[in-house]
Amino acid sequence: MGATISGKTAGLMRPHHYQHDEQAHVCSNSSNNDANTTGFGLNLSSHKELPDGWSFVDGLQAPFGNKAGLAVPSGSTTAGASGAPSGALIQEMMNSLSYSSGFEGTNSFEDAFVSGVLNTNKGGNFHDSLSKATTNDNGGGSGGGAGEGLTRDFLGLRAFSHSDILSMAGLGNCVNANARSFEIADDMFLKDGKPFRIIGGDLHYFRILPEYWEDRLLRAKALGLNTIQTYVPWNLHEPQPGNLVFEGIADLVYFLKLCQKLDFLVMLRAGPYICAEWDLGGFPAWLLAIEPALKLRSSDPAYLKLVDKWWGILLPKVAHLLYNNGGPIIMIQIENEFGSYGDDQAYLHHLVKLAQEHLGENIVLYTTDGGTRETLEKGTIRGDAVFSAVDFSTGEDPSPIFKLQKEFNAPGKSPPLSAEFYTGWLTHWGEDLQRTGADFTASALEKIFSQNGSAVLYMAHGGTNFGFYNGANTNADEYTYKPDITSYDYDAPIKESGDVDNAKFNALKSVIGRHSATSLPSVIPNNEKTGHGAIQLQKTAFLFDLIDMINPADVVESRNPVSMESVGQMFGFIVYVSEYTSKDDGSSLFIPKVHDRAQVFVLCSSDDKGGRPTYIGTIERWSNVKLILPNTKCASNISLFVLVENMGRVNYGPYMFDRKGILSSVYLDGRILHGWKMISIPFNNLNEVPKNNLITQVSHSRIVTKLEDNSETISKEPAFYTAHFSIEKVNQVKDTFISFSGWGKGIAFVNDFNIGRYWPSFGPQCTLYVPAPILRHGENVLVILELESHHPELVIQSVDQPDFACGSSEASFESCFDPDIAALAAIVMAVAAAPSLAPPAAFIAPATFANTAIPPTSIALKATVGFTAISCAT
Repeated sequence: MGATISGKTAGLMRPHHYQHDEQAHVCSNSSNNDANTTGFGLNLSSHKELPDGWSFVDGLQAPFGNKAGLAVPSGSTTAGASGAPSGALIQEMMNSLSYSSGFEGTNSFEDAFVSGVLNTNKGGNFHDSLSKATTNDNGGGSGGGAGEGLTRDFLGLRAFSHSDILSMAGLGNCVNANARSFEIADDMFLKDGKPFRIIGGDLHYFRILPEYWEDRLLRAKALGLNTIQTYVPWNLHEPQPGNLVFEGIADLVYFLKLCQKLDFLVMLRAGPYICAEWDLGGFPAWLLAIEPALKLRSSDPAYLKLVDKWWGILLPKVAHLLYNNGGPIIMIQIENEFGSYGDDQAYLHHLVKLAQEHLGENIVLYTTDGGTRETLEKGTIRGDAVFSAVDFSTGEDPSPIFKLQKEFNAPGKSPPLSAEFYTGWLTHWGEDLQRTGADFTASALEKIFSQNGSAVLYMAHGGTNFGFYNGANTNADEYTYKPDITSYDYDAPIKESGDVDNAKFNALKSVIGRHSATSLPSVIPNNEKTGHGAIQLQKTAFLFDLIDMINPADVVESRNPVSMESVGQMFGFIVYVSEYTSKDDGSSLFIPKVHDRAQVFVLCSSDDKGGRPTYIGTIERWSNVKLILPNTKCASNISLFVLVENMGRVNYGPYMFDRKGILSSVYLDGRILHGWKMISIPFNNLNEVPKNNLITQVSHSRIVTKLEDNSETISKEPAFYTAHFSIEKVNQVKDTFISFSGWGKGIAFVNDFNIGRYWPSFGPQCTLYVPAPILRHGENVLVILELESHHPELVIQSVDQPDFACGSSEASFESCFDPDIAALAAIVMAVAAAPSLAPPAAFIAPATFANTAIPPTSIALKATVGFTAISCAT
């Protein structure tokens, strides 16, 4: 509860000659705060006496181990000393500190020790030098949190929080009367003992270039926010097992320090599941490759072991940034809306215990759940260990929900908090851009504040789903799949590019201004944007031609197709290759389960490199169809290429275990096709650059493929298009948007940075945001992988405004599967997975593969005519 710890042992204070009269020291249950101050600032007025012969250094070394090697000069025990510690003792301690921390004696011992251990705001180099430790026992590498080097490298221990260290050392009962605290009492948040209203906003560091973090935070400050809430996506920081990333856009510690610099408090949503419309809800995709399959978000021991390891890395990095330790973090969220997913109290209790082990018991932990009794029953932990916050629809009456919230918190521990006040909503491909009215949103916020409530705007600023990290949703079944667009604008008051000259920003600022305890800063102008006009591209290479550049050692062979995750490919694209024998009347191809979108091509296996694959058709997760493979006059077998795109993993709901690729057997004329090669296509992602970087090779190549592509089949072959364009003046390096109107579907890279997916034919997003820090004065390189059909003139436009009005009104992700057909698909896949359980041949007869879908009668009837029943009409 704040920084005030009940006293049972002696407390660490500043040396006597540094104390000032106005700085009284408070020890629990002691009225004589300045009595018996001896040795190294030890106050002996606490209830527990020091044992005979106990010295300060003994107490310091006992929990710390002997790595520091502190020596006790003769006569330096606390029992016989008074006033300031001896010079010899200080020198010995300084020598020990400098042994492993690099302290060079430029600061006083007080600055060094207090800054390094207590993490106060004292100046000096010591604390900074500790934060720059290059390695640690958790493999975190550089970029660890400030102070972590002391608790880990200097002391040779796991990364204890500072409060843990002081407590173990018996130095935790006395604190300065001006100590920082954040706690909950009398149904209020108390900051340093005074009532505090959280006026917060979600702003995700991983959706904003680091060069713009401060810009976006300043705009949030101008909106009137005093608190920033952000998730921590596990997959961003550990994209491959043991490969930890805490730099660049993943430099969480720097972002948190920047929040503090700008006088924000922070609510940190540590996961391990975060939702957030982020791939797999923030879980690393490699979790899906583990066998036997993990039970995510549960008390499954195998899953918890990995969570323990991850939080054992993450939480010590932020421990020194807790508010009570001098940082900005006031609360840590446990899981995320768990009540909407499961009912596993053992899991939640495990997370609470784990957080307290790393952060101490004084940190305010919280959960967030929907404001219904059912979700709160399953998602909260009753009692005072965890604060239960709620979220609910914008405009809904907050009064009964806040009343319900009280039932799930201890008495006096339920300040009303809407932890996700929705300023807009997410948008999927094929939908209109989601928008909510400014006045409506502002009125809803006023209702919360008028009831003395606190609120966190979700989102204050949305940002962008750069790379391949966008999430997806499903409805009644996994076939009703809807991936999120690249933009995460969310119709938030601070737009994707940072603009604030909109009605929603002004309306919310007005409401916040009426309830803010301080005057609001002025609004900073929008960043300038520019359009560079038409940019001419050239076809550089076909995707299939680059397969030869893949290291053969990276090609996986298997009797049956395996998932992307199983071959180590977490994002982007994978090519499945097999062979079959041509038939005079052609063949029928059926793949029951594709995640998420497959483009099928065939090529005579004996063709030299002059031959081009023939496009057959596309199979989509939400609209599965059978394909007719034409009679191809080949002298040899026919090569079958299935290019599968991972369009983003489901981040919410019961179908989150969302492996990608071909997840079933492949049926050719009703029989399983065996013998497959899986070829991963390496592309840059937000936090990863593959060793064999195709984009770099394409962007540096100026050789244009000389090939006539007038035929429909060739124009459908995925190809790279490249443009080299110049920005002549430094002051023209500004934000811009690239319009893909007239193009089909694909991904784009600017100067090797993955700016995301485009799909103007489906909409609604026509443009991709290109922040100025990606661009450079002089030559810039744009590379796009077009999957379908290029612009007839091979031109894209650089414009100064976003466009969300693309797409056909007929575009839809509606599944053509009815429930019975989906059930049959499950039977087919179960049989394929367990051949020993195969039913009689009469039940799974070779398919006739007629072009018409079978009417939804009974499963038995559909099964007798083969797998055609699962297909939609073509």
